[in-house]
Amino acid sequence: MSTIYDLYINQGSDFSESIDITGDYTGYTIRGKALDSTNTLSASFIAWTDDTEGQFDMTITNTVTATMSIGTGHYDVEVESPTGSVSRILQGRVYVDGEVTV
Repeated sequence: MSTIYDLYINQGSDFSESIDITGDYTGYTIRGKALDSTNTLSASFIAWTDDTEGQFDMTITNTVTATMSIGTGHYDVEVESPTGSVSRILQGRVYVDGEVTV
């Protein structure tokens, strides 16, 4: 079962979150996507910072967050082992707070 962790994004601002899932993921690929409240905008936003320690960053640029719809969306993160086994390790809601200053 995956860990549930909600994300809070300010529309029009850069988003960055560092996560440590603890463990050796050498040779694993990681992938993740976030969907906004309309389920139309998706952002791929995952990169390993240290796969030997299970550390990765989730980042979305301000250009992308500016186009995200205000409200509650969702996301998930999966890892794929060198043998092709896929596991969802993280999931949750994405709360996008509206931008006023443009």
